[in-house]
Amino acid sequence: FIGALQSFRSMTLEGLYRKEQICWGLPEEVRDSLITLADTAGGGTLLITCNLGAIPDEMFVRNLQRFVEEVLPALRTHQVTTVPIDLHPSGH
Repeated sequence: FIGALQSFRSMTLEGLYRKEQICWGLPEEVRDSLITLADTAGGGTLLITCNLGAIPDEMFVRNLQRFVEEVLPALRTHQVTTVPIDLHPSGH
């Protein structure tokens, strides 16, 4: 846990953009990124962390409200239709 926190502290803006698991930006960008992640993983359920304690409470509440109003409706209606299958597990 401590190692994970330290890696967040040393992360740069460029590093955040390279991480596919971090979705941020305009609501449309967040929505599209999350849908792409769900489709790529073939998963109908996403586990989302909205705040790691790095932003003020007021900003967190506003961001959460925007997520619920502008992103979540599209996620609820999206259907993952394919599940990626690895035909060569373990590199064989």
